[in-house]
Amino acid sequence: MSTQITPFTAASVPAFVKTAQGNLGEVTFGAGYKVVSIKGKVFTLKDGEEKTLIVKPGTDEPAASLEVVILDVGPSLDLRHNERVFYLKEYEEGSVAKPDCYSDDGVTPGADAVAPQAKSCAVCPHNAKGSGKTGVGKACASSKRLAIATPDNLGEPMLIRVPGASLMPFNDYLKWMKSSNIADTAHVVTKIGFDYTVAHPALTFKALGWAPNDPTEAKATDEVAYITGKKKVAAAPAVEAPKVFEEEAPSFVKEQAAAKEEAPKAKAAPKPTPKVEDDLPTEPKQPAKVRVEGETKPAEPKVTEIEGSLDDVLGDVDLDFDD
Repeated sequence: MSTQITPFTAASVPAFVKTAQGNLGEVTFGAGYKVVSIKGKVFTLKDGEEKTLIVKPGTDEPAASLEVVILDVGPSLDLRHNERVFYLKEYEEGSVAKPDCYSDDGVTPGADAVAPQAKSCAVCPHNAKGSGKTGVGKACASSKRLAIATPDNLGEPMLIRVPGASLMPFNDYLKWMKSSNIADTAHVVTKIGFDYTVAHPALTFKALGWAPNDPTEAKATDEVAYITGKKKVAAAPAVEAPKVFEEEAPSFVKEQAAAKEEAPKAKAAPKPTPKVEDDLPTEPKQPAKVRVEGETKPAEPKVTEIEGSLDDVLGDVDLDFDD
């Protein structure tokens, strides 16, 4: 067997590498996509661990709005069905901890929720108005997931969440599009901005015009499905225990194993026969009896005298006594 390492060059690829179908074809890297954050009423683009402030063109000032195409909406366009997330402890910004309970459709908790709070969202106490910590709103946060892209680059979708406080304006925007005979959210360019009349980050929506490019192909990608939650990242398959490397054992190991198999097993020593005393008890021991109050005392048993010797009494009874 050769121990020489072949350098990585196009001309030196071994024959077995050219023809083999390796295991790396099964590797997936999850659904990686960029996320637009609205924390602090500024738009920040998150790409993995990297965060970039979205600014006005040609300046360092934070952008007050985004002009995007809404490729799709999750979990659905149904105004009643929203994504829900609930934390028993107060959520900390940037935390990667899973929520204690969540729902993809606002109907039932997720199948893998850590601590489901109810059988359905409709009867959950955390979904009731006034259940929030300040007595306003709901303890279980609602949101919709939007897959958005810039009008000139539909092939790079991003996620932006519409928080619960902005769901009403967003639903009104969807109703307006439908009443305006707009068949799809991706057919128009939408301006997403902030409502500066409220303290919390709330979004506004306004149509600017028709989308310059056909979004049909961009809408149908897996990445958009992952962003909206309509498609889940498959769980990693269970890893089987590695098989023991089978190598031919040395001859002396084989001989020892064969000798052990051929060696007769030692027979267990016979159990000794219990010894019986020659003398029989003259008076058998009577079992103890508990006297119950009020119980009539039984009559004393009569003893009948038997004539003859012990051998005559025993007759043909075969007793095997040891000498």
